[in-house]
Amino acid sequence: MSDLSTLAEMQVAMEEELFGRASMDDASLRELLAWQVRRGVANLAEHEGVVVSKAEATLLKGTGAHVGGVYTKPAFRGQGFGTACMGDLCSRILGEVDLVALSVDK
Repeated sequence: MSDLSTLAEMQVAMEEELFGRASMDDASLRELLAWQVRRGVANLAEHEGVVVSKAEATLLKGTGAHVGGVYTKPAFRGQGFGTACMGDLCSRILGEVDLVALSVDK
Protein backbone atom coordinates (compact mmCIF):
# COMPACT_ATOMS: atom_id res chain seq x y z
CA MET A 1 0.00 0.00 0.00
CA SER A 2 2.97 2.32 0.50
CA ASP A 3 3.50 2.30 -3.29
CA LEU A 4 -0.13 3.14 -4.12
CA SER A 5 0.71 6.67 -5.31
CA THR A 6 3.46 5.33 -7.58
CA LEU A 7 1.12 2.64 -8.91
CA ALA A 8 -1.54 5.28 -9.66
CA GLU A 9 0.98 7.58 -11.37
CA MET A 10 2.20 4.71 -13.54
CA GLN A 11 -1.38 3.73 -14.45
CA VAL A 12 -2.13 7.29 -15.56
CA ALA A 13 1.14 7.46 -17.55
CA MET A 14 0.28 4.19 -19.29
CA GLU A 15 -3.25 5.32 -20.17
CA GLU A 16 -2.05 8.69 -21.43
CA GLU A 17 0.58 6.98 -23.58
CA LEU A 18 -1.93 4.48 -25.01
CA PHE A 19 -5.17 6.45 -25.15
CA GLY A 20 -4.23 10.11 -24.78
CA ARG A 21 -5.97 10.48 -21.41
CA ALA A 22 -6.62 8.77 -18.10
CA SER A 23 -9.77 6.66 -17.88
CA MET A 24 -10.71 7.29 -14.23
CA ASP A 25 -10.70 10.11 -11.74
CA ASP A 26 -7.94 9.89 -9.13
CA ALA A 27 -10.16 8.73 -6.23
CA SER A 28 -11.75 5.90 -8.25
CA LEU A 29 -8.38 4.81 -9.61
CA ARG A 30 -6.82 4.70 -6.13
CA GLU A 31 -9.80 2.73 -4.79
CA LEU A 32 -9.45 0.14 -7.57
CA LEU A 33 -5.68 -0.13 -7.20
CA ALA A 34 -5.93 -0.40 -3.40
CA TRP A 35 -8.39 -3.27 -3.81
CA GLN A 36 -6.02 -4.98 -6.29
CA VAL A 37 -3.08 -4.57 -3.90
CA ARG A 38 -5.06 -5.95 -0.94
CA ARG A 39 -6.30 -8.84 -3.10
CA GLY A 40 -2.77 -9.62 -4.26
CA VAL A 41 -3.45 -9.08 -7.96
CA ALA A 42 -1.15 -6.09 -8.40
CA ASN A 43 2.61 -6.36 -8.66
CA LEU A 44 5.53 -3.96 -8.90
CA ALA A 45 9.12 -4.39 -10.03
CA GLU A 46 11.89 -2.28 -8.54
CA HIS A 47 15.39 -1.46 -9.69
CA GLU A 48 17.78 0.02 -7.14
CA GLY A 49 14.85 1.03 -4.92
CA VAL A 50 12.85 2.70 -7.71
CA VAL A 51 9.54 1.23 -8.94
CA VAL A 52 10.04 0.75 -12.68
CA SER A 53 7.28 -1.62 -13.77
CA LYS A 54 3.77 -2.69 -12.77
CA ALA A 55 1.12 -5.24 -13.68
CA GLU A 56 -2.36 -6.00 -12.39
CA ALA A 57 -4.95 -8.67 -13.03
CA THR A 58 -8.67 -9.20 -12.89
CA LEU A 59 -9.32 -12.50 -11.15
CA LEU A 60 -12.41 -14.65 -11.64
CA LYS A 61 -11.96 -17.04 -8.73
CA GLY A 62 -12.07 -20.66 -9.83
CA THR A 63 -12.18 -19.66 -13.50
CA GLY A 64 -9.21 -17.62 -14.64
CA ALA A 65 -7.57 -14.24 -14.70
CA HIS A 66 -6.72 -11.53 -17.19
CA VAL A 67 -3.46 -9.64 -16.76
CA GLY A 68 -3.58 -6.01 -17.78
CA GLY A 69 -2.13 -2.67 -16.90
CA VAL A 70 1.38 -3.87 -17.65
CA TYR A 71 3.60 -0.82 -17.85
CA THR A 72 7.30 -0.11 -17.59
CA LYS A 73 8.72 3.40 -17.35
CA PRO A 74 10.28 4.31 -20.72
CA ALA A 75 13.86 4.56 -19.40
CA PHE A 76 13.69 0.95 -18.14
CA ARG A 77 12.05 -0.77 -21.11
CA GLY A 78 13.75 -3.69 -22.84
CA GLN A 79 15.57 -4.77 -19.68
CA GLY A 80 13.19 -7.52 -18.53
CA PHE A 81 11.46 -5.64 -15.72
CA GLY A 82 7.97 -5.97 -17.23
CA THR A 83 8.53 -9.65 -17.93
CA ALA A 84 9.71 -10.27 -14.37
CA CYS A 85 6.81 -8.28 -12.92
CA MET A 86 4.25 -10.19 -14.99
CA GLY A 87 5.91 -13.54 -14.39
CA ASP A 88 5.80 -13.11 -10.62
CA LEU A 89 2.17 -11.97 -10.75
CA CYS A 90 1.16 -14.90 -12.98
CA SER A 91 2.93 -17.40 -10.70
CA ARG A 92 0.94 -16.16 -7.72
CA ILE A 93 -2.35 -16.10 -9.62
CA LEU A 94 -1.84 -19.62 -10.98
CA GLY A 95 -2.01 -20.79 -7.37
CA GLU A 96 -5.70 -19.83 -7.46
CA VAL A 97 -6.81 -20.41 -11.05
CA ASP A 98 -5.79 -22.62 -13.97
CA LEU A 99 -5.80 -20.02 -16.75
CA VAL A 100 -4.20 -16.60 -17.04
CA ALA A 101 -4.73 -14.52 -20.19
CA LEU A 102 -2.87 -11.44 -21.37
CA SER A 103 -3.79 -8.92 -24.04
CA VAL A 104 -0.84 -7.24 -25.73
CA ASP A 105 -0.65 -3.96 -27.63
CA LYS A 106 2.32 -3.29 -29.89
